[in-house]
Amino acid sequence: QKLNTYPAVVVCPASLKINWQREARKWLPKDKTVEVLRGRKGYVPTADIVIVNYDILDYWASLLDGFKAVVFDESHYCKNPKAKRTKAAIALADKVQEPIMCLTGTPVLNNPSELTAQLRILGRLKEFGGASKFRDTYTGNRHLPELNRRLRQSMYVRRRKIDVLKELPPKRWSDVIVEPAFAIS
Repeated sequence: QKLNTYPAVVVCPASLKINWQREARKWLPKDKTVEVLRGRKGYVPTADIVIVNYDILDYWASLLDGFKAVVFDESHYCKNPKAKRTKAAIALADKVQEPIMCLTGTPVLNNPSELTAQLRILGRLKEFGGASKFRDTYTGNRHLPELNRRLRQSMYVRRRKIDVLKELPPKRWSDVIVEPAFAIS
C-alpha cells in the first residue's frame, strides 16, 4: 500500500486463490480491485491485484505486462529450474519492477540447490556467482552455515510459528490407544 506498487500479481497454488482474494479485499482500501484468473483463455483484467495459480502461469505469464510487484506464495513450487511453472515465474519476475517476494513455509529439505530458481526469481542469484557456483559451493551440506548467514543478512526472514501465532497453545503430545473393532485372522 505505502509503496504504491499497484498493479501487482499474486502467484499461488490454486487452492489458495480464493483465500488471497478474500484477504486482499479485507485488508486493502475499498477502492482497490482484486481479480482472479481462471483457466487458459481470456484476457488480463484491469485490477490492482491479479491472482493466478502456478498450474496456469505458463499461459498467463506472457500476457501479464505492466505490473509493478509480484508475490510468489508457496515459492517452493518453483524449485525445479526446468519446470514450465518455474520458467514462467522467472519470465514474469523479469518483467516486474519490484518488489518481488517469494513466500514459503516449507523448508528446503532435500538440497540447497533447490533455492537457485527462487534466487533467480528474486534477481539475487548473481550474488552467489550464478547457479553453477551456488551448486558447487553449497551442495552436499558444504558451507551451510555460511549460506544461512548470507541469506539471513540480505533476503531471508525465518519466523517460527510460536513467534507469529502467539494465540496458539503449546504443542501437546499424547498416546492414544485404539482397539480394532474387528479381528483379522
